[in-house]
Amino acid sequence: MYFIQYILMCLYIAMYLYFQLTHTPMPEQLPIINTGIAFAFLAWGGFWSVRVTVDCIRLRAKNQMTVENMRKGLLLAMLNFLPNLGMSGFMLLEGFR
Repeated sequence: MYFIQYILMCLYIAMYLYFQLTHTPMPEQLPIINTGIAFAFLAWGGFWSVRVTVDCIRLRAKNQMTVENMRKGLLLAMLNFLPNLGMSGFMLLEGFR
């Protein structure tokens, strides 16, 4: 997932630099597309983090997972979402200014 997001971020930066260096007006749709894609990545990353969290809690309730492994799974879900949050937040705040 992050690989796709890195590629899109590089494409956004390349498009921004193209419009800045050629002094041509930027199309009005680009900020809307940027916002939609950033929110889609946030939803996608949030879905997988919540899914891992629910799976850890469900397996712990069935006594198929130890408490220590559940904590590690919850930490993994949170740490897996942080880069996604950072990249999407950056693209929402700084994209196409």
